[in-house]
Amino acid sequence: IGFPAVFNDEVTVRMLEKRRVPSEIARDYCMVGCVETLLAGRQQAWSDSRFDTPLSASKVFDRLESFSSYEDLYDAMMAQVAKDIAAHVEQYNSYFRAYPADRFPDPVLSAFTEDCIGRARDINDGGAQFRRYHGVGMMGLATLADSLAAIKKLVFEEKAVPALELRKALDNDFQGKEPLRQMLLNRAPKYGNDNPYVDDIAQRLVKEFGKMWQKHRTSDGGRFFSCMATNISNIESGRITKATPDGRHAHTRLSDAASPFYGRDVNGPTSFLKSICKPDYTDQNCTVVNMRFLPEFFDTEEGRLRFLALMREFIRSRAHELQFNVTDNALLEKAMESPEDYQNLLVRVSGFSAYFTRLPHEVQVDIMQRRAHDTL
Repeated sequence: IGFPAVFNDEVTVRMLEKRRVPSEIARDYCMVGCVETLLAGRQQAWSDSRFDTPLSASKVFDRLESFSSYEDLYDAMMAQVAKDIAAHVEQYNSYFRAYPADRFPDPVLSAFTEDCIGRARDINDGGAQFRRYHGVGMMGLATLADSLAAIKKLVFEEKAVPALELRKALDNDFQGKEPLRQMLLNRAPKYGNDNPYVDDIAQRLVKEFGKMWQKHRTSDGGRFFSCMATNISNIESGRITKATPDGRHAHTRLSDAASPFYGRDVNGPTSFLKSICKPDYTDQNCTVVNMRFLPEFFDTEEGRLRFLALMREFIRSRAHELQFNVTDNALLEKAMESPEDYQNLLVRVSGFSAYFTRLPHEVQVDIMQRRAHDTL
């Protein structure tokens, strides 16, 4: 499957135990396809969907000037997210109800799933030992965290940016407001640099998103799970999402899964790791964090030992998932120019690996713009 991904049992098993899965069964979990957690041979097949959190938040940013404090805005944003989550749940369940168990049995899968035979029931009719999991990729964590940090600091605390001016700039994709956009980019803290100001916001978002989805159930009694994993849907969702207060232009990609926004992690891999370890992911079914290194990082024994130290800290700090690319842009640019010469070049995309030259151009660019670390 190409470049490695590391999963932390300390988080995954605890996540399942919190859902009343016995420890001996929780330790027997498996990954579905990419990163999704499932109880192999004990429940219905995995399903998932996507939720554009910055798009939901933008409905509140559209009336930015109406709020008297950051907390008022934050509470309104979470109320809007909760409303959109309820609509998402109803849309899924409406689709799900169109495929009733009595009309769509699965006898083969039932035969291999505990305890369908013992219960004499189809897997889709309550035969499985555990109910289904449906995961929802909560896209744009860093986009939203960086946006909220910019609003909190520059609008409400420093009062350097009038709320009405920022709202109009977002409406017009910063046309004629490049100095304002640069202020948002450079004067507000960014996730991925071990800065508590913005890391605490990301931590709060992860916790509250997880709790929100726990309130809902699928039509057959299964669980909805929040997931900080988006595959490459952040590109498509970015196309329909207007400009955001972090300085991101309209219709450009959102941040990648649970990773910092492209290139904004400027303090090195140790700070990167400290940031992504802060959220508690035991209420998330799965997570994707993409980390990239230049090949020369591993040329020396010192570099390899430093990488080992990072991995030990990753486990000790209870981060959930971490995956790697070891590439430089010079090589990737050559592959784009002469794909016939680089047909076997594998890259880690987001939860899965693929041949670089077979990826759409926008996905290639997405990978190349992730920061490549070369030092601690």
